[in-house]
Amino acid sequence: MSASVLGNCHMEMSDGIARLPDGRRLGYARYGDPDGRPLVVCHGDGKSDPARVGYSFAGSAGDLETLLEQLGVGDFTAAGVSAGGGFALAAAAAMGERVLKTVVVSGLFPFTGAAARREVAWYAPVAFWAVRHLTRPLGALLSVAVRRSYASEAGMERLLRTLPEADRALLEGNPALRANLLEDALEATRQGAAGTVADLLCYAIGLGDLQLAQISGPVVFIHGTADTIVKPNVAVAAQCMVPGSRLRWVEGGGHLMLGADPELLLDEVAPAGL
Repeated sequence: MSASVLGNCHMEMSDGIARLPDGRRLGYARYGDPDGRPLVVCHGDGKSDPARVGYSFAGSAGDLETLLEQLGVGDFTAAGVSAGGGFALAAAAAMGERVLKTVVVSGLFPFTGAAARREVAWYAPVAFWAVRHLTRPLGALLSVAVRRSYASEAGMERLLRTLPEADRALLEGNPALRANLLEDALEATRQGAAGTVADLLCYAIGLGDLQLAQISGPVVFIHGTADTIVKPNVAVAAQCMVPGSRLRWVEGGGHLMLGADPELLLDEVAPAGL
């Protein structure tokens, strides 16, 4: 997992590396006014060291808490984008009232067992088993697959052909976003696919001792009706599993809709003192 800490996203960005107690490095980026309302965005790509054996959602929440202490961040809004969805929910469950609000955009949810098979895909339990028991060979395979699939210009062209119309139009009309996506893919696989496998392993294991009932602040799921990567039924099921949560649909929105309209997320940032 990597993180971004935002104030006003229209201001300058700086990035850095936090050192964790076990020696690992955790990559992060900071945007905006240091005195703004903190928004911590969890996502799947980044410059962090690969997680060690036994990594879990609870471990990721502990890593995030260490980072925020080093940065001097107190209460905050947690957000998870795509594969970061489960990590934002884990942070909210682990840190209680410190997390004022949780927002999941186009996000995965930590389903396990029959729920994973029903809501994600029929083959999800088999895939999760493979992640847990074939970690090394799967990591090597993913590293090659990711770079061949989309971590190159030729691969990006292939990716575009598989995306829904909304995402395809967004990337074709926004060269900067397309370049950023390519850069992220290359950076995420620079050390191999160990980080990606570690993230998938968290989803395979589930939340463990963390309980969604421990989330004290409001939870909002934002999902595009045209998302074919994390399908809309995932958001419907996720809302049902988080009591009191709200589901906000974006008509015609694809998986990458946040790149076209960051205000989708920024509008949900919790006010100070919520």
